Amino acid sequence: MKFCNKCGAELKHDVKFCNSCGNRIKDVLAIDHPKIENQCPKCKSEIFQHATFCGECGYKITRAHKSLQIRVPHKIWSEFPRFKIIIMFFIIAMIILLPTKVVSHQVEVPYIDKEQYSVEVPYEDIEEYIVQVPYETEEQYTESVPYTEQEAYQDTECAFLGLFCEGVTKYRTVTKYKDVIKTEQVTKYRDETKYRKVTKTRTEVREKEVQKVRSETRHKEVNWVFGFDALIKFRNLSGNAEA
Repeated sequence: MKFCNKCGAELKHDVKFCNSCGNRIKDVLAIDHPKIENQCPKCKSEIFQHATFCGECGYKITRAHKSLQIRVPHKIWSEFPRFKIIIMFFIIAMIILLPTKVVSHQVEVPYIDKEQYSVEVPYEDIEEYIVQVPYETEEQYTESVPYTEQEAYQDTECAFLGLFCEGVTKYRTVTKYKDVIKTEQVTKYRDETKYRKVTKTRTEVREKEVQKVRSETRHKEVNWVFGFDALIKFRNLSGNAEA
């Protein structure tokens, strides 16, 4: 059985208008109740007793509608305490579970960084070096050579107990030296530039990727009573944007 959502009158199952107030039926409450059968004088459709309008064609019934009672099934009233308990339990659960608070915590976040390091790298190079190369050559030199010769000198001779003196020229052998240019074979050295391969090392700076860890502060919403993660999040936490 259905009831009008405006006046509460009983309705047939498939009517489009209320029999009592003429309201267009949109949303009615379906319950089990015995039908009161009657017939519309215009369209011969089945209507309820005490109906003022036909539920099928909207025709106004001439019989007076003496009494109008909104019949609410006994089943709904019997089920209402159970519904009330369920609704109260649901409200209490929402009060406990939905309210949240924001807590901060530290997390270790790994990241990749570049790090510089030095390394000794060997390489081949051409190196100049100077060597002393011997060679034979003739060299002139001056040598003082001794020789002897008669050197004249003046002397005085006296006779007769020195009464008669005269100057005389005498000669004596003396050793003298003269410079003589000679030639000799000598060994000399000259500088020559040569080249050789050598292994050297140079310092190079290189980069490598290393994994590091940094501490970051994160924020999250948790239940205000039990502390577990929030069932429904109400905030846009900027602290978690980097995550």
